[in-house]
Amino acid sequence: LSKDITLNEDVFRFLAGQSIDNLDQFDARHLSNLAYAYALIDNVPEFEDGSDLFDHIAMKAVNVKTGFNAQDISNFVWAFATVNKPHPPIFEAMGDQVVAMKYLKEFKPQALSNTVWAYATAGAPHAKLFEKVANHVLSYDSLDE
Repeated sequence: LSKDITLNEDVFRFLAGQSIDNLDQFDARHLSNLAYAYALIDNVPEFEDGSDLFDHIAMKAVNVKTGFNAQDISNFVWAFATVNKPHPPIFEAMGDQVVAMKYLKEFKPQALSNTVWAYATAGAPHAKLFEKVANHVLSYDSLDE
């Protein structure tokens, strides 16, 4: 994405407003994609009540956290870390979901590394998550797998 593009803040705020008005229809994948898209353009639309798009996404995500798959989790926490929104309840909930997974093979290597990067960047401690990831990585004979 070219950084030379000037965003029309009003358009993105309008789209974000329309999105939050319909968040009850969003599942985990939709929430993840919405956060990811806005993070890609480094845009966090703010609303008149002082909240922002990521606040609304976070509130909805806590209610559907079990619907997130590995890629959704990775994109979701990456987005929050990228726009510097270290929302502790979200990072705790997503980390708990990863820890609850029987295996981490659902995570592609890039998704797993993005997830760990997001926690480190957001300064979101989650010892059980890091332990699970470390044990997963150590279980391989080679990192090429």
